[in-house]
Amino acid sequence: MNKILIYPNKVLKECCEEISIIDDETKIIIENLLLTYKTNKNCLGIAAPQLGFKKRIIVVDSCGDNFINKVLSKPNHYVMINPKIISHSENLFSYDEGCLSFPGVFEQVKRPKEIVVEYRDINFQLKTLEAKNILSTCIQHEIDHLDGIMFFERVSQLRKTRTLQKYKRLKGNG
Repeated sequence: MNKILIYPNKVLKECCEEISIIDDETKIIIENLLLTYKTNKNCLGIAAPQLGFKKRIIVVDSCGDNFINKVLSKPNHYVMINPKIISHSENLFSYDEGCLSFPGVFEQVKRPKEIVVEYRDINFQLKTLEAKNILSTCIQHEIDHLDGIMFFERVSQLRKTRTLQKYKRLKGNG
């Protein structure tokens, strides 16, 4: 299992490459993502760049609003290769987001409440998924990682500054 990269690691700010085939490297990345996802109890999703892989792959918890499934350790998740949001609602959903690569800090982020995402599964079959609320937020959060965007960049400049100051204090750098 690869170590989770922590902000401000430069890989977290880079755009990731699309996957064109399921080769041995892709399988290794998926295995690492699944292992990391399953061993981090509070993890709702993880993206390849968080483990140092600059590839467009994410794993997200499929339980959405049903946290009881997560608590009961039901292995419900999606592996999404080359995920792309093809439509979203105008209605927004606010959620207190956190991140394995930005530990200890949470911030209320508003994102589209509902999305339609197109992706390839682990067999490289094209799939479409309609997601809402927490699942929608989680998918958007992880896709942001693939584009080098951290969740705290989705808030006002004032809140971003406060979030970064809090993070520095937690790390002992401020």
